[in-house]
Amino acid sequence: MKHITTLFILLVTTMAKLHGQVIYNYAGDLNGQPIYVDANANGTPLYTAGMLGYRCDTGYTVRTNGNDPFFHFLKGPVEEFDFNANDRIDFTVTPQSGYQMNITGMTVVAGRLANGPEHLKFGLNINGTGMIEGVQMDTLPKECDGDPLNGIPNAVPYTQTWDITDFNSLTPVTFTIGCFGGLNNVAIVYQVIIHGTVTPAQTIPEISSYSHPGGYMYCDDESVTLSVVATGTPSPSYQWQDQYGNAILGATQSTLTLPQPLPQHSYYRVKVYNTFGETYSATTHIYGYVNDIYAGTDQLLCAGDQATLNGQGSGFLNWNTLGDGSFLDPYSLNTIYYPGPGDSLAGNVQLEFYGYVYNNYGYEVCWRQDNLNLTIGIPPTANAGNDQTISQSNTILTANDPSPGNGLWTVISGTATFNDATLYNTSVSNLSNGTNLLRWTITMGTCSSYDEMTVTVATTPVSAIISGDTTICNGGQTQLKIDFTGNGPFDYSYTNGTTVFGPFTAVTNPEIIWVNPASTTNYQLVSVSSGGTSGTVSGSANIQILTALPSSNVTLPFNGMPTHICNGTTANLSIASVAGATNYIWDAPAGSYFNGNPLNTSPYTSTLPSVQITFGAPSGSFYTIGVQAANPCGTTLRKIEKVRGIISTPSVINGLTIACANTNGNYSINAVTGATSYQWSITGDATVSGNGTSVSISFGPTWSGGTLCVAAQAGCYTTVSKCMNIENTLTTVYAPTGTFTACPNSVLTYSVPSQPGVASYNWALPIGASGYSTTNSITVTFGPNFVNSGNICVSSTTICGTTTPPKCKTIKIGLPGRPSSITGATTGLCNVSESYSCPIISGATYNWTAPSGAVITGNGNNAITVDYGTFSSGSLCVSATNSCGTGSPRCIAVKGAPSKPGAISSLPSTWCTPATNVQFNSNISNLAGNYSLKWQIAPSANATIIGPNNTNQMSADWLASGTASVQLMAYNTCGSATTTLALNIPACKLSASNFNNRQEGVLIYPNPASDFVTIQLPEDLGSDITVELYTSEGSLVSRRIINSTQLFSLPPSAGLYFIRVISPQQSQTIKLVVE
Repeated sequence: MKHITTLFILLVTTMAKLHGQVIYNYAGDLNGQPIYVDANANGTPLYTAGMLGYRCDTGYTVRTNGNDPFFHFLKGPVEEFDFNANDRIDFTVTPQSGYQMNITGMTVVAGRLANGPEHLKFGLNINGTGMIEGVQMDTLPKECDGDPLNGIPNAVPYTQTWDITDFNSLTPVTFTIGCFGGLNNVAIVYQVIIHGTVTPAQTIPEISSYSHPGGYMYCDDESVTLSVVATGTPSPSYQWQDQYGNAILGATQSTLTLPQPLPQHSYYRVKVYNTFGETYSATTHIYGYVNDIYAGTDQLLCAGDQATLNGQGSGFLNWNTLGDGSFLDPYSLNTIYYPGPGDSLAGNVQLEFYGYVYNNYGYEVCWRQDNLNLTIGIPPTANAGNDQTISQSNTILTANDPSPGNGLWTVISGTATFNDATLYNTSVSNLSNGTNLLRWTITMGTCSSYDEMTVTVATTPVSAIISGDTTICNGGQTQLKIDFTGNGPFDYSYTNGTTVFGPFTAVTNPEIIWVNPASTTNYQLVSVSSGGTSGTVSGSANIQILTALPSSNVTLPFNGMPTHICNGTTANLSIASVAGATNYIWDAPAGSYFNGNPLNTSPYTSTLPSVQITFGAPSGSFYTIGVQAANPCGTTLRKIEKVRGIISTPSVINGLTIACANTNGNYSINAVTGATSYQWSITGDATVSGNGTSVSISFGPTWSGGTLCVAAQAGCYTTVSKCMNIENTLTTVYAPTGTFTACPNSVLTYSVPSQPGVASYNWALPIGASGYSTTNSITVTFGPNFVNSGNICVSSTTICGTTTPPKCKTIKIGLPGRPSSITGATTGLCNVSESYSCPIISGATYNWTAPSGAVITGNGNNAITVDYGTFSSGSLCVSATNSCGTGSPRCIAVKGAPSKPGAISSLPSTWCTPATNVQFNSNISNLAGNYSLKWQIAPSANATIIGPNNTNQMSADWLASGTASVQLMAYNTCGSATTTLALNIPACKLSASNFNNRQEGVLIYPNPASDFVTIQLPEDLGSDITVELYTSEGSLVSRRIINSTQLFSLPPSAGLYFIRVISPQQSQTIKLVVE
């Protein structure tokens, strides 16, 4: 017996649409035939397999030809199989991941070829669940020639269908078809059909975990979160519900955070659902517990007192102390605390009050704590402060601070209103006249102490005095001042001797009144009263009126002015008084002050014509002091006097800077303006005689050098010193100056600066030069033998007999040097005029030479003009000449023909024929002078020049393939030079090799054409193909974008044209003749 197993795999791809589309996925049956899968939901086959040649007989072979229309889907060669009573066909159908099969039935189509009425039947087994027998095949044809495959009329194949009720599977399903019947019965299975649909996979949600802390007690302000983890296809949704199954608004996530405060009892569950079904979690019971713990307010205790505690809260309660006292009952809300000795010694103790509950699992939860502070001690001794006697009805009290107790002010006798009776330094008002007795009490717990003080409000008689004597200018105004005594407010009136003003109520004390009398007036008070009680008045204010400025300006000089002033000098100055002046205004430099007070700075006003000035530092060489007379009507002119304060530093000291031992020397300075004496000093073995502008110095036997200084003095001021160094020898001499290029038979003069203390100068000359001098200057004659460079040197011998080292400089032969360069054109000089120049050499003339036939204009100068004729090449030279002779020449090569043009480039860099408008370019920046340009192509038949032929750019249409060259020649009548670009141009091909080796090429027909041509494109060339039509001169006629074979209209003018076809890969050009 043969065991025949066939594996069928159902493939559902992403291209599948699950509503109405047949998916053609290929897998082989026993004959390698296709499997048809239908995903419709209308009952059409889900799975169809065609089969041939299966039989339920051990020795009988059946062949089918596959040509019958009923089996039109069967193709390929026929294979033979024995299919006996106990044989079976196995195959498996597998859904794609994420999809499920909904199988509703299976059909087997078969034929029977056998003799005899054996009751052959089929059976079906699904996933090994047991064989389901079909009906027997009595109605089938029985002879071989009754096979419907052989065309027997009315031959009906056997059909067996099994109905399968709602068989859904996300996993592979294995089907087994077997035979029941005799050994000699033969059955041929033609088809196996599976009915049903393929849909996205669906599973009822399942809850894999549920975090539900049910049965716990929580404080109502604690955060509680429930969460669930579930799976299902499609992905599940969530809806949390309360104890009545009502949906909780907005609770549609996998987690639920319960709102605060937590209710005393609440129940929760979650529904997990999708389109395929739903499930529910267990119900969670949450118990919210309210536990507000409050220990009470802090307390003050007197030493020895006990504290009565009244807590608030629920649950398990506990009092605890951080001190050493004890509780009457530490587990009661209301209890008594007895402070210990340590508490009393410390003066305070903290009590803790706890409350908590046990949850259903025996754990402490909702733990809360509050603290209470006890302050223990004897209150401070009350001190109400000193008694006060005041003249008003209010004051500030000054009792001691009651901390840590509490204080309170009370009235024992009299009257008083406290701003804050518990504040030890409160303000008090509404005190009655006479004595007011006040008490300050400090209380702490049951302890207290107090002290009393009196506030006496004394009654003072009312009085007022007026003042304000002054002088003002006519039309001006001034102030009167009234000072009051007694308790205000005050009412007053005053008079100017003619009119009484008032009564007025004083706003301030003192009261200020502005007046502007027209003449001298005496003001007096008339009356004053307070609270209806009259008082006494006194005083007067005499206002003098002036009508003019002081009679004259002040007269200088000042009396008492010193001849010289320094910083800090004090002088008492005075001037004659000026009639009509009421004061004098003084000014002095910044930093000065008056009458001994540093605050009395400039300008300063005095009533007397005298003042004391303490001077600050001057801002220049002089102090300037000014003064002017003044009265209320104005001031006179300011008069000034200047006094020297600073003198200048002495200028240069005159005298020898070299002095010998045991000699005398005279030294002097120019007089310093303002100086009264001079201070001279010198270092070393020398002595100064005199203190004026001239002194004599004696240099001792050990004199070796030193510094001579002088400072000018004027009164209290001494300048900084001016100094000079005096040596007993010179350390150096200056280098010679003069001209240090010399020619034979010339005479030049050299010198050095003269130095004090030099007795003579010693000169040394180069070979071939002569001259003599002991001074700082020498005249040198350069003889005919002065042919080499040499040094001229000089040293000096001092009056003390010492000689300095020599200083030397080199004198060179004065022949001019070779010019460093020649500027001007060097090529293209045929029959042109060109300018040239060289750098200037001092004292030289120039000799220019040019090629034969050229004419030089301006010879002898560094810049010339050369007129060239027709010549090939030569040199242009120049040399410099001076009194010593002519130097070496500088030359450059020149030629009549132009230079060779630069390299030739093309655009595009490569092309094939035919091609239009190929661009050529040459860099000719190296060309100069007289030249012309000409382009050539060789052989000329290969291309036609269409662009300009006399510039560095050219365009050409390339007609023939093969080797060629493009040439650019620069020329004039003297010659030419040519640049060549060698080329090897291929012919353009019309085959598909130009289009990435495609199987077919571009075809244009007819060619020649008149009105239209057809452009046929390869099928796989791509889209958006550009087609361009050009004239033979390279001008664009038209352009179109095409995507397939199309007609292309032609221009009316006959001639040669080019069609360019441009694809994403490359372009192709085709020649076209238009008739």
